[in-house]
Amino acid sequence: MKRIGALVIAALCLASIVHAGSKKDIQKEIETTNKDLREHCGCTVKFSWSPKLDFTNAYGSDLAYNVEKTIESVGEGAIAWCKQGDDHQAKFCAMVKSVEVAEDKSVESPYTVNKGPAVVTYIATKLPKQIMNHGNAWVETFLQTAKMPARNAD
Repeated sequence: MKRIGALVIAALCLASIVHAGSKKDIQKEIETTNKDLREHCGCTVKFSWSPKLDFTNAYGSDLAYNVEKTIESVGEGAIAWCKQGDDHQAKFCAMVKSVEVAEDKSVESPYTVNKGPAVVTYIATKLPKQIMNHGNAWVETFLQTAKMPARNAD
């Protein structure tokens, strides 16, 4: 019985490692997302992550996974927008040139800001056991109004 318990625990640990993110996974997601954006929107976005992100700390793999999922989600939101027509494609390509994923350790709710076509989306890490990203929550609002959605008060 003890061996079975140990095997179950080992399997769960390996499963959690498989789902954890890494810089390699992030880079692969950037390539996949830009391929899809080129196909559906006619342009690509310069995706990056803040050099201040620490993927080596206790929640580093969770943070990397959130960066990866943020990029994937932004791509999905952009593609949904671009599929609405050529005018939507042109607007996306003009309004979003870069997306940087950064971290805000002081908030519990993620948010996104922009300076022209340069977008920075913040992952909220105040509660490391409940890391949250903004995903594509800003894409449609920003493209329709040229303003980012209001931030939640923490």
